[in-house]
Amino acid sequence: MAEIRRLVLIPVDFSEHSRAALRRGLHLARLLDHDVALIHVVDTTSFVPHGRGAEATLEVGHFTTKLREDAKKRLQTLASEADPEMRTIRVLDVIEGRPWKVILSVAARTTPELIVLGKRGGDAPEMGLGSVAERVVRGASCDVLVVREQPDAGPKPVGQEH
Repeated sequence: MAEIRRLVLIPVDFSEHSRAALRRGLHLARLLDHDVALIHVVDTTSFVPHGRGAEATLEVGHFTTKLREDAKKRLQTLASEADPEMRTIRVLDVIEGRPWKVILSVAARTTPELIVLGKRGGDAPEMGLGSVAERVVRGASCDVLVVREQPDAGPKPVGQEH
């Protein structure tokens, strides 16, 4: 893998809003000659084992392993579709945890110049800023771009924003 230059961090949850953020983030990264770290967080914070003991723990472990494997495949597909030659996307990672905490932790470790994420995830209410986006904006030590465009609209060419 080539050495990472300046970095844009783009967390995705596979919702249409995060896909819109990926399009916008890739567009900006290419304009700025930055690399992209594309991550997905498997939210394991609400998993509750059914039953007790080792069997329940194994059940949750198997489930999270399956979620991670599926997410890795989806992330690779998403990256390949967005950047077929992988010239801009340099890092792909699937991490378990609470999404906003993981995003901030990755940002602290990788020191991106910019985090680009969707206004809300796929299951958020139709109004307002999603809780993950809000917490990332409040906690990040770098600039954060919250993409509010309609999910089916791609970024407009520079100079044609109006």
